[in-house]
Amino acid sequence: LAALGERDAAISAFGKSSRFTERDDELGQIARQAAAEGRALEIEGLEEELAKYDDYLAEPPTAEPGNRLLRAKCTVNRGVALAALDRPAEAISAYEGLIGEIRPEEDPELRVQLAMAMTNCGNGYRATGQAEEALRRYREVEEEFGNSADTRLQYRAALAALNLGNIYADQREIDQGHNEQAISQFEHVADRYAQAGSADIRDIALSARWNVAMIRLKSGDLDGAIAALLRITETFGSDPVGQIRRRVVGSIISLALSADERGSRTTALGTLATAARFAADPDPKTADLAAKAQQLRLGLGRST
Repeated sequence: LAALGERDAAISAFGKSSRFTERDDELGQIARQAAAEGRALEIEGLEEELAKYDDYLAEPPTAEPGNRLLRAKCTVNRGVALAALDRPAEAISAYEGLIGEIRPEEDPELRVQLAMAMTNCGNGYRATGQAEEALRRYREVEEEFGNSADTRLQYRAALAALNLGNIYADQREIDQGHNEQAISQFEHVADRYAQAGSADIRDIALSARWNVAMIRLKSGDLDGAIAALLRITETFGSDPVGQIRRRVVGSIISLALSADERGSRTTALGTLATAARFAADPDPKTADLAAKAQQLRLGLGRST
């Protein structure tokens, strides 16, 4: 595939071996070689993209309608390519330059590019260990776009708010005082965006609530984790989008298994029982997950 110029298909094919990379035998060695080949193709493609962006941005701006938007999109994509090439400092520089240039603009499409640049810039700061700068950018994104009627902007605001919580969650490994700070931020995200009109934004809210459950669980607070799961079920269990209901059932199964691993068989059984409401779900994949939960419950019950 690579020799035929089908780079994306080749990368996908190489990626199919990833589940074997941790093995110590010959199969693991082959899988690691495949991963290296796939990464080399990715880098080759990214470098070609980057050269195209650089060539375009080197041209003087024109007065043609849409030229400014096209240059903004090109700059954002250039930053994405730089980040993927492990050149985050250059990506940050590209984003900061664009932010300073278009932040005063009111054009809706430019505002979308601004939101993307600000969020990605925060990601770059986070990747380079500049937590305070990342927090600053994430806060600015939510403050500026959190109440927007444009779901594209609100999505970026929700994502930035989630990433802000993730920084606190990362820091809790160093300072346990960040535990409640992370939980508070994730609860804020869940409460603010759970009823958003876009399923993508509601999915972020669900992720935030799940993060609360995981923090509680890792802290040894199983009751708190279960309480967070119940809120997930109450808030998102009747979501009109099957993929979100699927995530709810997946969360039920995951937390039940974690509870069982911690010796709380009764809690695990009770948690799995809550998946019964999804047995006749109109989404086949959700119903299948609910059936899996029931099978797990029966299996755990027999081994009690």
